[in-house]
Amino acid sequence: VFMRQIKWISTNFNIISPHQLVNEKNLPENPALITFDDGFFGAYNNGIKFLIKNKIPSLMFLNMGHIINESPIISAKAIFYQKFCDELQISKNEMLHLTMNPKKLKEIEKKLRNNYDKEILSFQGKLADYKMVKEFAKNKYVYYGNHLFDHWNSPALSNHDFIDSLKKNEEKLEDIDNSTNFFAFPNGIYTNENIKTLKKLRFKKIF
Repeated sequence: VFMRQIKWISTNFNIISPHQLVNEKNLPENPALITFDDGFFGAYNNGIKFLIKNKIPSLMFLNMGHIINESPIISAKAIFYQKFCDELQISKNEMLHLTMNPKKLKEIEKKLRNNYDKEILSFQGKLADYKMVKEFAKNKYVYYGNHLFDHWNSPALSNHDFIDSLKKNEEKLEDIDNSTNFFAFPNGIYTNENIKTLKKLRFKKIF
């Protein structure tokens, strides 16, 4: 399926690299950028490997906290607790993964008798480990961007915590080849204050 999608994009668009996107004046007609979020093992093994083989650049937005700690992403925790955890009574109608914040997560996990991290990791799918992330970064077709240190929805954080998570993630990304100062919002949600903060911190592109 992925191969067919890339073939279709390649036929209808000119795939560009993040480097080209910064130099907007030189963009080809109908440019397209291939991006991934979160750093899933399958995105590397079944996606980026294929792109490298075909000399196609891509941009992976990473939460380095989950990569380094091998911990489940916040969204996966929210969905698992809501749908599969019998200990909790959470309305199935609530979009919990979009409304989750640190206080709410703490309250939920206080009620749990067990730690479900292993089950949540199995549910969400395997993330790449730090070694894999660094290894792929050696390839000139692989680029990295900031996706916050942990996968919090940006509006769930105070501006201070948002900046702290940005900078913490940036520090870890600086140790990896081909990192960019591009940012993508987890789950695509944000506030105007988030945008102002990112511009003040001179992120070149905001997704």
